[in-house]
Amino acid sequence: MLGAMIDAAEELESMKPEEARAILGNRTTWELRAMRRALTFLGAFNTPEEAKRLEAVKILLSKRGKVKWQAI
Repeated sequence: MLGAMIDAAEELESMKPEEARAILGNRTTWELRAMRRALTFLGAFNTPEEAKRLEAVKILLSKRGKVKWQAI
C-alpha cells in the first residue's frame, strides 16, 4: 500500500498543465474549487485515481490567476 502511494506521488510531481486538463477536461473555477474541497476532506481514503485528480485540480487552479471583481 505504501509503495503504491510513493509511486503515485512520484508520478504526480511530473504532471504538466496539459496533462491535468486532459484528466479533468474543461471545468470552471468553481467546479475545480469544489473538487479540491471534496478530495481533500478525507484525503487518507483517496484512491490513486482520486489522488491524481486532486493533483490535476491543484495544478489547474495554480495556473489561474485570482480574479478581482470590477463594477461595470
